[in-house]
Amino acid sequence: MTHRYLHPIDVRLAEEQPHTFRWRAREYRVVRVLATWHLRDRWWAAGSEAASERPSDRHYYRLDCAPDLICDVYYDAAVSVKVGGDAASGETVGSDTAVSDAAVSDTAGGEMVDGVLAAGAWILDRVYD
Repeated sequence: MTHRYLHPIDVRLAEEQPHTFRWRAREYRVVRVLATWHLRDRWWAAGSEAASERPSDRHYYRLDCAPDLICDVYYDAAVSVKVGGDAASGETVGSDTAVSDAAVSDTAGGEMVDGVLAAGAWILDRVYD
């Protein structure tokens, strides 16, 4: 079973892959990278103004972390992250991801301007039981 969070996280890299990250005021160390994949969708709509038409350029990592966490994280170079949505429900606006203010308070991985994290945010996507 998995739980979807879509929370922005602060990630530190080693050799161009996640090495540690901070989520919910806790530091996680990557023990090993289990899988990687790249998703680039809606590339043909790069100039679109509508949120539902914007492309994504996501680099996913399935991570085995200490202490005791297996999760999927991604870096999306193409979209910004809006603060103030319902992260528990996985609410999204087009390809922008809405997250709760509480989720961002100490884990934001990018610069925040008017409630929006700059493009190029790291996101904790899923956690496995």
